Amino acid sequence: MELVGVRRSFTSASHASEHRDEGIDKAPAAVAAAESALAGIERHIEALAIRAPVAGIVEALTLRSDDLVTANAPTLSPLDPARFWIRTSVPKRRPGVS
Repeated sequence: MELVGVRRSFTSASHASEHRDEGIDKAPAAVAAAESALAGIERHIEALAIRAPVAGIVEALTLRSDDLVTANAPTLSPLDPARFWIRTSVPKRRPGVS
C-alpha cells in the first residue's frame, strides 16, 4: 500500500512540475504581449495630447461652450512673444502741458 501512495505522489508532483514548466515557458510571451499592449496605450495617449505650435499666450479663443471640434481644427490663436510688436504713436509735447 505504501508503494502505491508514493507512486501517486510522484505522479501528481510530476504533473504539477510539467504545468509549472509550461507556465514558465509561456511567461516571456505573456510579458511581450503586455509590453506590446502598453506601447499601444502609450501611442494612444500621445495621439490625444493637445499641443500648441508655439509657446506663447492665447490671443483669441474661437470656441464656445458645447462646441464640437474636428481633428486638426484651429480652436485658438496663439501669440508668440518673440514676434510680438506694439505700434503706437506718442504725441509731441504741447506747450503748457507737462
